[in-house]
Amino acid sequence: MSNGVILVVGSKRLEGWTDLSITRSVDTLCGTFQLSMIDIWNLDDSIELTPGLPCIIYIGDERLITGYIDNQKPSVSTDASKISISGRCRTGDLVDCSAINVPGTWKDIGLRRICIALLNPDNNSFGISLITETDLGSSFKEFAITTGESVFEAISRACQDRAVVPLSNEKGDLVLTNIGKHPAYDDLIYGMNVVSADAEANYLDRFSEYQVKGQQSGKGKTWDKSMTQKFATSSDEYITRFRPKIITMDNETTQESAQKRANWEAQIRAGRSISVNVTLPSWYQSNGELWRENLIVYVSIPKLRVDGELLIREVSYKLNTSSRSLALKLCDPGIYATEPKAIIKKKKSRAGKWSFLSGA
Repeated sequence: MSNGVILVVGSKRLEGWTDLSITRSVDTLCGTFQLSMIDIWNLDDSIELTPGLPCIIYIGDERLITGYIDNQKPSVSTDASKISISGRCRTGDLVDCSAINVPGTWKDIGLRRICIALLNPDNNSFGISLITETDLGSSFKEFAITTGESVFEAISRACQDRAVVPLSNEKGDLVLTNIGKHPAYDDLIYGMNVVSADAEANYLDRFSEYQVKGQQSGKGKTWDKSMTQKFATSSDEYITRFRPKIITMDNETTQESAQKRANWEAQIRAGRSISVNVTLPSWYQSNGELWRENLIVYVSIPKLRVDGELLIREVSYKLNTSSRSLALKLCDPGIYATEPKAIIKKKKSRAGKWSFLSGA
């Protein structure tokens, strides 16, 4: 089993990186990488690492990222010459680029067709395939691009209305999915495979009540103001002082979609407010598989009062001249539930005592 990180550019396979960081997360569409090497052109003067070139990142035989080099930074000193590059998954183009579909408004269209249209605007294409792994819900009566928004912002907005999560896979495809379907092989136990850990509760982006407002077109004689406006609320019992949040839905809104959006906002904000971060000495689980994002794992860190199953929200593979490590960001897997509830209720740990995980 090889632990080496390999960068493939065209027919060239480059190994021997001295510093690196490769990160994948369920909260950001595209994975990122930063790689550095000493005296790379002394190895092969035909190597090109020009920004814009397509590339693939492997750890051993497992592909992690298919994307492009965004940045190249060579440097020299009295000791050595060095080159650093960084880049992202192919879906980074969806984050950067504007949605340019004309006219940019669709009626009676499902989420899958919206995504396909945004990935292939007006006889052009980002060259990114769409994979669907979950039920995408009902069709939108109307969906429109907001002027100036990126492709990913439009896709994310549509996905939020259907409680679907857009991710990228190792091939750079856009994947519409749900979170936390697969368990990890190993547990995370402090004193065994966990080197260090910290936890954080940050309620800055949580609110006592979420109010979602939207409109639905009336028809014929039924048209009147009371029938066109849609309003839904969701609450968070952990936020005891008055903190309201109003969210406006830009597209055609039903009462059901407004309520689901309100529940989703309460749930996702509560879940992201509680995080546990751990550092491991190895990139691999004991069965030889890489630790990956979007796995469910049992975590026991008594000194942090953490004991339960968590979702690996983000994974970062790190290497420098003196060490190799893995950083995992973990959260409550319930925050991505496809049927969020209207009230975030306070809960206790299994032992009946407060635990760090009971805050969301």
